[in-house]
Amino acid sequence: MLAERTAQGIAEIRALTGWLLGEGCPAVALWGYSAGAGDAGMAVCRDARLAAVVLASPAVRFRPWVEQRAVRPRIRGRLQSARALCERMNLTPMNLTMTRPAIAREKILLIEGIHDLICLKDDIEDLWQSWGQPEIWRLPHGHVSVCCGGVPGLPGGVLRWLASWLNKPAVTY
Repeated sequence: MLAERTAQGIAEIRALTGWLLGEGCPAVALWGYSAGAGDAGMAVCRDARLAAVVLASPAVRFRPWVEQRAVRPRIRGRLQSARALCERMNLTPMNLTMTRPAIAREKILLIEGIHDLICLKDDIEDLWQSWGQPEIWRLPHGHVSVCCGGVPGLPGGVLRWLASWLNKPAVTY
């Protein structure tokens, strides 16, 4: 079911990209958070039409984090089977370190929350290395801060970074 959801999301990203470009939009960039950043990462590995991509606290690979941190015994009891499933999924291109982007590394921005306990900094470091060390912003924040607007100035900074690839003035907030 997860693979189907992911495939559907990427198909929709690619269809929307094609539609926007077909309607005369001069450039299309992606900016995703958490699982959405993982989907944007998979899309950019298949679509060279994208002008740029920003992956904020991306889900790089699968980890049974819910089962590891669960208080309820029933959920914790699924840890072994969840771990085995994650290990199998991590051998596929759904693990972003197993594939490469279709755009230049200069057009990729990774945002890492160094205190993130969901999308771990070691995974993002592995992605940064495997993708040729694109620009990375390492922020002293956790997952929720990065993904839910808790980092002061982050949206404006990302918009300024994107503006350089989209040839448009940055919107200020």
